[in-house]
Amino acid sequence: ATKLRVDLATKLHEIDPALLLPGERERGITKGRYLQQRDSQSSSATLGLRIEGISRPDGATFESRGGFKRLRSEEDISRALAFFVGGNAAAHDA
Repeated sequence: ATKLRVDLATKLHEIDPALLLPGERERGITKGRYLQQRDSQSSSATLGLRIEGISRPDGATFESRGGFKRLRSEEDISRALAFFVGGNAAAHDA
């Protein structure tokens, strides 16, 4: 799709303003460009997966610098998953 979308430029600006070229925030960007840039900033590019969110029954939340969109390394992902399984050793070792 070649439709320029200001909403996607705004979302990308929230991830990292440096990802936008001059004028793109006002004109908008294509969905393809948004997806490519978003994936380049997450673990999708390096690990082939991305965590969108984690919900635990006890209501605890995982805090990461920049949110889940910024989890990039295997260590980042491991920390998030360890938080999710908590003290469940069987799940942690799986």
